[in-house]
Amino acid sequence: GLPARGPAAAEAGGGAGPRGPGRQGGGLPRLCAVAPGDAGGELGRVPRGDPEAAAGRAAAARGHAAGPSHEATPADLRRLQQADFEDGDDIASELGRTWIEAVVYAHAWVLPDLRRHELGDLLRAVAKRRTEEHIDDIDRVLFAALSSDVPALTRMLESDQARFPPIFVTHLLDVLYYGGRLSITAEPGGEEPMPPRDRHLLRYAKELYRGPRPQRCMAVDYLRAGGAEPVTRELEDVVRGLCASAASDEEMEAAVAMMTKLDLVGKLGAEQCQRKAEDLRSEENIAGCLRWAGLAEHYSLSMRGWYVSDLLDSMAEDDEEFQALMKVLAPQDPLAEPLDIYPPQYLDPIFASHLSQNSLRRSRRLYFFVQYARCRALRQEGRKAEEYVPALVRLLSDGMAGPAVVVKKMLEAELLPALSEEPGLLSAEDAMALMRFVQGLGADPLGRVRLGVPGADVQKTLGDCLSAAIIRGSPLGAPAPALFAPQPLGAQGAWPAQAMSY
Repeated sequence: GLPARGPAAAEAGGGAGPRGPGRQGGGLPRLCAVAPGDAGGELGRVPRGDPEAAAGRAAAARGHAAGPSHEATPADLRRLQQADFEDGDDIASELGRTWIEAVVYAHAWVLPDLRRHELGDLLRAVAKRRTEEHIDDIDRVLFAALSSDVPALTRMLESDQARFPPIFVTHLLDVLYYGGRLSITAEPGGEEPMPPRDRHLLRYAKELYRGPRPQRCMAVDYLRAGGAEPVTRELEDVVRGLCASAASDEEMEAAVAMMTKLDLVGKLGAEQCQRKAEDLRSEENIAGCLRWAGLAEHYSLSMRGWYVSDLLDSMAEDDEEFQALMKVLAPQDPLAEPLDIYPPQYLDPIFASHLSQNSLRRSRRLYFFVQYARCRALRQEGRKAEEYVPALVRLLSDGMAGPAVVVKKMLEAELLPALSEEPGLLSAEDAMALMRFVQGLGADPLGRVRLGVPGADVQKTLGDCLSAAIIRGSPLGAPAPALFAPQPLGAQGAWPAQAMSY
């Protein structure tokens, strides 16, 4: 029940009951005793004198200063509070210095049972009392917010970006959106109509993207929350920008992981990995270029090995790039692994990612260049020609020949000099295969490979090889040793030759 009314009760300050300050002993003095610098500063200063005296004046105005003690029901209290408010004798009218204070006091102490949709009526009632008070833009925004006038609130927030920056407006509208108070239909504004939440998500994301890289990554989180078409396009552009501005493999890998989470890797993955490969190629980072080219193959639905092969062919056209490629693909220890093991383990650190490795293994061109680099390394190590010449012949004759410029180098610098010195290096089958390959080059209508060695000298060298093989006892038709010995996909992770493609 309520405490006894009268001076004794007011002095005692005791009693229980709803939130009326004159009826909750000590409640009002505690609120009004806030220091000027605390809790918003101005709310801590009461210009009308001592809080207890103010409470006494309010009680006296309501006729509570004298009279016998009695108990009042909650319904009586509500009727009394409503009557006091309508007469302008409530505590909000007594202590409120601004309209917002009057609204807060009235709702907290006089009309605590008001529902949310009734706040607008309370605001209008308070506004009628305070006709002489100056109202600024902040007051109008607060009025619109408390009145749940979301369209007006949105217009005012958008019109004053100096006071209401995008970070504030975006998060406020997001709260209203999840509270079911914001329209989800497209509204005119800007270049394309879109829901207000999406429009502000887009605007704030663009502001974030103008900052450093961590803020650019945050822009993705805001854009992924929207659903409008302009927001989706901006999300793709931001991801492309993050990939283009990646200064290291770690940043690029993080961007690719982000694409995967956003389900954009199928659309953007191959494109951005190709761009990264080309950038590294321009920086003469051949190993990095091949690695990202392999990842481009992995994320592509249509390349299936041809991109890496075309990349290698274009590198072979430039002599400096070709030498750099051979240096990257050559082993430090040519004897560590036999030539029939492919892919060699020494390439694992170069290509790093298992996704890149699996994609690179499918390229026949890469197989050709790797094996050629290993054979060159054996020759430069001073190993016997019989250890690598048969492998070079089978690279040409088994359908894995590289571009014309490399075939010319292989024949003129590697095979023909070695076979001229030692005609017995090849089996009869290999000698016949090499003869057929050279004959095919001569019959090529495009003339892509034009040897600098006279044709008669080439025919004599190859004929001597075949004669030596027959004299040695290697009959025609005998199977040549396998150049490529496929292993089960396991520790070595080898792919069978038929799984490769150009």
